[in-house]
Amino acid sequence: MGKRGDSLQYWRTGSGKKVSIKSMTDPHLLNCIGMLQRWAVVKFQTVKKTAYNFQGTLHGDVAVATMEDVINTMEEEESWEDHTPPTYGALVKEAEKRSLKIPDPEKCQ
Repeated sequence: MGKRGDSLQYWRTGSGKKVSIKSMTDPHLLNCIGMLQRWAVVKFQTVKKTAYNFQGTLHGDVAVATMEDVINTMEEEESWEDHTPPTYGALVKEAEKRSLKIPDPEKCQ
């Protein structure tokens, strides 16, 4: 049985192939990072939109105020990075070791 965290050493391709992150080519590594960034940005936007939509279904001042607090906290303290999978950190770490320029997620929106 593998050690805990071994799965962070590998990337699973779209075809299901398991690839060592260290053996990925630079373009493949950067494309995977960019894809996970875009995925996380969309996920974060979806979570916020869901919260706003849910707030619209609430009745009562306390319920609405509580949901406003949750939304405000989310917008102030969370970011798209909170919605990346654990493998994202391993990919970024490898890219930094190689002195690669990490894609800017703000440009993918």
